[in-house]
Amino acid sequence: DGDGDGDGDGDGDGDGDGDGDAAECAFLDSLTISDFSIETPPGWSPGGTVYLHATITNNSNQDINYYPGMLVSTTAPSVVPDGTGAWLFAIFAGTSSQLDLGILTDAGFTPGDSVAFEIEENLLNFECENAESQLVNLQIGN
Repeated sequence: DGDGDGDGDGDGDGDGDGDGDAAECAFLDSLTISDFSIETPPGWSPGGTVYLHATITNNSNQDINYYPGMLVSTTAPSVVPDGTGAWLFAIFAGTSSQLDLGILTDAGFTPGDSVAFEIEENLLNFECENAESQLVNLQIGN
């Protein structure tokens, strides 16, 4: 019946929304995101942009398309990610690649403060229930 209800008719992904995401989302189980760091450019001062770097690794023997990457958020009022995340076009089997995202700091930000970022593995334009997230504390500035 094609309604995505997981009734075994071969249509849909069984999550009830009828969008067919489950097969693609299974690729997230092969991805890890690690090695988080903040780059503070020379001459940076509060009110400027710093850069969040992370490494995404495809631990499988299969290439992953579907724009693998990360969603980034924080509840810190003095920093805002410049966009919702960072993605690659694809990642080859058994390889790693760097992900980068600008982080905008408020003029009132105190250099040296640590900020908690929630980092979630993601495939662009897919809603994956199996996406894992982690809380990462990173120091910005000296």
